[in-house]
Parts: sequence; structure tokens; C-alpha cells
Amino acid sequence: DSKKLTIMGNEASILTTGKVTITATQAGDDVYAPTSVTQEIVIEKADQKISFATISPQVYGNEPLTLDATSSSDLPVSFTISDPLIATISGNLVTTLNAGTVTIVAAQEGDKNYNAAPEITQTITIAKASQTITFGTLLSVSFSAAKIELLASSSSGLPVSFKSFDETKATVSGNEVTIHATGTVNIVASQSGSENYLAAPDVSRVLTITRSDQSMTFSAIPEKKFGDKEFELKAFSTSGLPITFKSLNENVAIISGNIVTILKAGTASIVASQLGDSNFFPAENVQQQLIVNKGEQTIQFEALPAVHLGSGTFELHAESSSGLPIQFQSSNIDLVSISGNEATVKGVGSVVITASQSGNENYKPAASVERGLSIGKGNQQIVFETIPNKTLGEPPFNLVATSSAQLPISFTSSSTNIQLIGSQVTVLLAGKATITAHQTGNDSYHAATPVGQTFCV
Repeated sequence: DSKKLTIMGNEASILTTGKVTITATQAGDDVYAPTSVTQEIVIEKADQKISFATISPQVYGNEPLTLDATSSSDLPVSFTISDPLIATISGNLVTTLNAGTVTIVAAQEGDKNYNAAPEITQTITIAKASQTITFGTLLSVSFSAAKIELLASSSSGLPVSFKSFDETKATVSGNEVTIHATGTVNIVASQSGSENYLAAPDVSRVLTITRSDQSMTFSAIPEKKFGDKEFELKAFSTSGLPITFKSLNENVAIISGNIVTILKAGTASIVASQLGDSNFFPAENVQQQLIVNKGEQTIQFEALPAVHLGSGTFELHAESSSGLPIQFQSSNIDLVSISGNEATVKGVGSVVITASQSGNENYKPAASVERGLSIGKGNQQIVFETIPNKTLGEPPFNLVATSSAQLPISFTSSSTNIQLIGSQVTVLLAGKATITAHQTGNDSYHAATPVGQTFCV
């Protein structure tokens, strides 16, 4: 069977297993007759072995690994793996899926000519892969930035976490930084690893937080007038820091906190300032003009009393709401003259007394207030000197009488024992005589009450 064994000369080449009959012949010659001998040979399967090159340690994420194994029969070697969740095999390519340890078995099951080769086993450890973090330099930020976003990535694609090493200046939540104060703070990016990756080396970056600018809004101040109550200034800063105020004319207004007290009429520049702090630069001052106009005032002028000629001097009572002194003026100084707040009656008739207040540096002039005054006729009295008793034959004598109004006195008598001419009396007969003094009044005075005197002759 030449399919199982071939013979070349005296050499036999085995081609496959099986039974083969080999016949040895001698064709003979002139002396010997031909002859042959037959033998049966059984060709059995050959043993084989596998050569499996040592597998080097692997790292998660490596390129697929090519296994190197051959059989002494040159038959193809097949591979199996113990945990397909850690690695898979396709042909002789091993693809790692996760870090861990797996067993790879190399086998050759034989064929019609070869027995199965003894399996060879190798254990592979797939180590966790290393990873790095990419975390760029942090730009300086101002305090008012409040929140900033951190950007960092790992070569593994795993999420990066951040930590602030000075939470008085900045805190981190997720990848968002909240600013609390100016200064420098180290922000550390980390990746703690996973089942397939080692922890990445931390990367630290310095975050510099600078002071922020700020501005102020200072509301315009409405015009005021002298005598107005204290009022509040309204201003605020973008930093939220408190505002201080200063009056540049403390003769007109003074400031305590944000409360303005007006001292006099005029103008005063009010400056609002905010000097900043460790987190904010000083704000640019803002100035507003305070205009304090003169205050209004009124006059309270009491009603005038009833007077008549002879009332003499009386007081005028008036006051201004400003407390400033009142000036008085008479419309007819021949009837009433005024000095200060004292009015002196000098005649009979009607007169207008005007109370005025001309104002000052803080108050406008007050509206004048007029009061009418009617001066009645004055009362008068007669003083008639006592007439002493007379003796018949004495020479004529004069009567002496005066009125309190200094008006002329007239005399009358019904007695017949005297002769009365004007103020001269001539005694005619003995007896009693009565003389009456009269003053009938005029435009300024009522008639006086007559006064009589009696004497004996």
C-alpha cells in the first residue's frame, strides 16, 4: 500500500498509520530460482509534544498578545482560557478585558498519525495599568469671580476629583471652585484608580485669587431746606461692604454714619467712599451735592388790646416759627409809635400794626402779619383847686383848674352874688357861691366830668 509506505531501494518511508505488507523478492538467475518473502508491518500513531513560549507579564490595556506555541507534529496548536471575563482568545490572539489572573491551555488533539499532545498550561497575570492626569495651569481669578470650573482629565478616562488645601480661601464641590478669600491655594487633582487602573499621581496647581474691583451707587440727594429733620443717605457698593460718608462743608451739614444733620442753609458736597478690604480694592469715590435752601417761617401775631388815648404804652406780642426776632411797624406814628415791641398811643383813630421778620442766612422772610388797631377817645379828669372863703370887698380873683388832657377849662355858676367872666370871679354880695369847672372834650378826648367848688363870702 504505497499510500501508507513507500520503498526506495532498501529504505521505507512511512506515510501514514495502518497495516502494510512488504514483500522481499529475488528474481533468481541461471543457478537460482526466483524467491520472495512477505512481512506485515503495523504503523502506529506517533507521540507529539507542544512547545509553548513563556508569556511575559501583561498590563491592562496592552495591545492583543500573540501566543507562540508549536507542536512537534507541526499540527496546529489550539488555546483555551480559564476566565473569558478577564481575557478572550481568538486564534492565537489574546485580548485583555480586565486586570486579573487567567490560565491559558495550549493543546494539540492529534490526528490519524499523531496522538494528542500533552497540554501545556501557563498562568498570565494582567496587572492594573498606570494612568496620568492632565491638569492645566490655573489662571489667576478675582475674588468676585465667586465660582470657577476646573478642567482635568485622566489618561484612563476615569473621572478626576479635586481638593482644596485651604478651604478658608476656596472650597471645591465636584469640579466647581467657590471663592472665599484672596490669596493662593493649592488645588490637587486626583484619580484613585479602579479595578483596572492604579491610582494616578496627584497633580497640584496653584490658584491665585486677587482682589476685585468694586464700584458704588450713590443716589442723588433731594433738595432740603433749613429746619428739615435728619435724613438718611442711600448708597451701596457692588462688594456689599459698608459705605462711609463725609461732608465737605460741616458748617452746612454734619454726618454720623449715614445720617445727615442740617446746620444751616447752603451747599455741601457729600463724598461716599469704600476703602476696600483684603478681598476688594478701594472703590472710586462718588460725590453728590446737598443743597439746603432757606427755611420757611411764619409769624403768630396776637390780637391787639382795646386802647384809647391815654392808654400809654403797651406790649406787642408776636413770634416767628424760626424763633427769630419780630419787627413791628406802625402805619401812622402820629397815632401810635413803636420802639422794639412797645407801642405808645399818641392819638385817636385807626392804625395798622405790621409784624415782620426779614429772615437771615437760614430763613426766608416771613409773610408779614397786620393787625388793625382802633384808638378811642381818651378820658380826662378836671382838677379844680379849692376856692378859699372870701370877704366882701376883696379884689377879683382867678379860678385855677386844669384837665388831665391839658384842654382849656370853662367855668359856670348859677350864684347871683358873684360875677364870673372867664376864669375871673368878682364878689358882689355876701353869701354862698358855687362854681363848676367844665371841659367838653374834643376829637381826642371825651368830655370831662364837671367838678364844682363852693365857697362863702
